[in-house]
Amino acid sequence: MQKILTWHDTNKNITNNVYEFDSGTKLVESINPGSIESYVSIAIAAGSIHHDEVNVPKGTAHFLEHILSGNPNKVFNNAKEFNNFTEGSLSSPKLFVNAGTSWRLLELYGYSHFSGLNRLLKYLFAQTDYPLQRIPEFIEKERKIILSEHSRKEKLEKNLTVAYESFFYDVYDFVGEYSIGTEESISSITAQNLEDYFNHTISNQNLIISIQNPKKLTKVQLKLIENFTRKLNTGKKIQFKPKEIKNSFKYKIFNKENSNGIFFSINRFIPTSTTIDYTRSVLDFFFRRLITELIFKKLREERGLTYSSEANIDVSHLEVKNYSVNSTVTVKNFKEYLDALYDLLNVEIEKYLLSEESDSWLLSEKSLYLYRLNQTYSPRYAAGIAIDLLTGFEVSYDFSNTIPIAKDLTKQMLLDYYKKIIKLEPGFWIVTSEKEEDIENVFKESKFYKAHN
Repeated sequence: MQKILTWHDTNKNITNNVYEFDSGTKLVESINPGSIESYVSIAIAAGSIHHDEVNVPKGTAHFLEHILSGNPNKVFNNAKEFNNFTEGSLSSPKLFVNAGTSWRLLELYGYSHFSGLNRLLKYLFAQTDYPLQRIPEFIEKERKIILSEHSRKEKLEKNLTVAYESFFYDVYDFVGEYSIGTEESISSITAQNLEDYFNHTISNQNLIISIQNPKKLTKVQLKLIENFTRKLNTGKKIQFKPKEIKNSFKYKIFNKENSNGIFFSINRFIPTSTTIDYTRSVLDFFFRRLITELIFKKLREERGLTYSSEANIDVSHLEVKNYSVNSTVTVKNFKEYLDALYDLLNVEIEKYLLSEESDSWLLSEKSLYLYRLNQTYSPRYAAGIAIDLLTGFEVSYDFSNTIPIAKDLTKQMLLDYYKKIIKLEPGFWIVTSEKEEDIENVFKESKFYKAHN
């Protein structure tokens, strides 16, 4: 075992270490003295995007998650032992455990008071090192549970998130469906499918363990983790090759019953960089603040056209950043708001940054950036680092490196960056309970449509 990376997050006062064991498995240790909780994650690159390469039915990854996380294994021989182990007592804390499957990941995770860390590790390791010969014992039980879970899902054509992903991420053939699979595919999954998927995806270099803990891990705990990694299958990390999300003018109106008003979103996509770019992280902060602040002042407070509207920069598991502006408006104000927002984004922001009026704003925003307050506890902090590491990103982000950049930021630098983003062709996403034709007619009369069509 060797420590391959260490850094201190000055923004959250957390010290991070990355270890690599002889098996090839990596461990992220985040020492958070402000917490009394241990949070452990085993993130595996075994999400639903790998179904086709293993030639298994849709939903196999999710089905395997159920098998691993919900059933007796090598350590816990029966359901009573398995379930009772998580219970607390006067001398030991209760364990909270769960699991999840997404496009990219199958994850087993849990948390407890830090005194329960060793028990938590034992439990999660037992789930991961699963005896494949026991799959037939529990496959029909889990199939019933998963089919019941599937019955809770909305029809695909009615699901807002699925529709959004299908519209913007249509270069991928796995969008537009639930990772859980369909009723037909769930019914067709065999024990052999699950075994094949396990053997293909769960290996010593295709997963990363992460632990956020108030104290440094002991030598005994590190040895415990190392011994677990030696039990895993030998295998390399499964690579994901992201595709380009092209920016082009397009729009989609999604009908959602019982929604009040209209949700309007402008979306522009830029591939993420695998290396840390401190200048860009500073510019992104001020980019968001600039748009959100001016919409609040000009379109909400002065004109009453919206209650909530803000700029966001979201990073998806598809390794793309979405620079979006999201608004909620009334049907009555929709047309006026569209044109007012267009003018603000395309004319007024540049005028504002070139005026003396924005001098005090930039100074105040720099103060906000530099003088941070206590950060909210994030249980997923270490897990987030591990997932980035698993997907090939540089992770040793040090907030202190951004301070001189923020101090030296000029309005012209921010304006140049803003214009670089805003010149990309936008995609529009509109959610409403109104008639699609009526909303489309209003949108087609707007300055956005006329400028980009």
